Amino acid sequence: MKKNVFLGIIFGFFAVSLNAQQHDILAFADQYKKKEGFTVVSLGRATMKILSLIAKSDKSDENGSEFLSKVKSIKIITSDPMPKNRMDDFVNDVVQFCQIGKLEKLIEVDEPDSSVNIYCRLNDDEITELIILNVETNSVDAIFIKGNFSFDDISNAASKNPRIIK
Repeated sequence: MKKNVFLGIIFGFFAVSLNAQQHDILAFADQYKKKEGFTVVSLGRATMKILSLIAKSDKSDENGSEFLSKVKSIKIITSDPMPKNRMDDFVNDVVQFCQIGKLEKLIEVDEPDSSVNIYCRLNDDEITELIILNVETNSVDAIFIKGNFSFDDISNAASKNPRIIK
């Protein structure tokens, strides 16, 4: 009996850890590293600290520095120009990942030649994961951000930075 309970607990931990790995946005982005037509750029914790220090030295952008200090890592996937069916496959992969991983759609902007969708994972009132998906006529880009920041942090960083809000 004890052996069955022990095996059940081990199986439960394995299933939970496997599920967490399958829904990790950075691991999702990594699967495109070796796919033809895609480039993946990774910015880890050390890079984010350096960028935060650089932003902090710019006294006019203190909110940007504070926001960057809360970002743990960023992965950017950008595509070469490609046929619409390959772009659609990538977009469908991202959307399906968001649905399975229970990321909420924050923003959807559709224009004739492009669209932008922003998804997030909330933990209480903090955003822990953010995906920005930009689809153009013949290319697609996605930014995967992991950290602990609030909607106020994003708003403050964006409102004080005229380069972000046009």
